[in-house]
Amino acid sequence: RKKELEQQAVEYATNIVKTAEEVDDTISNIEKEVENTAQGIEIGIREANEASKQVGVKLKSKSEKVRQTMENIRVAFEEIEKQEDTSNSYN
Repeated sequence: RKKELEQQAVEYATNIVKTAEEVDDTISNIEKEVENTAQGIEIGIREANEASKQVGVKLKSKSEKVRQTMENIRVAFEEIEKQEDTSNSYN
């Protein structure tokens, strides 16, 4: 009976050690997943920041084109007014 109890105690101890190792492995895997996820998030943030900068550059370029077009329209209207003034002075 004593031997049987000792054997059971050894089995329980062995199972506890195996379970502890499995828990340790699980924790290690979770830590790796968290690290990978964190790295993925950091990469995503960097990519989003870069995309945001590119959008800013494109918007600046477009707004400059709009400003230049507005200026061209203003100059064209001035030219039209000068021509109208000139043609009116001939009449």
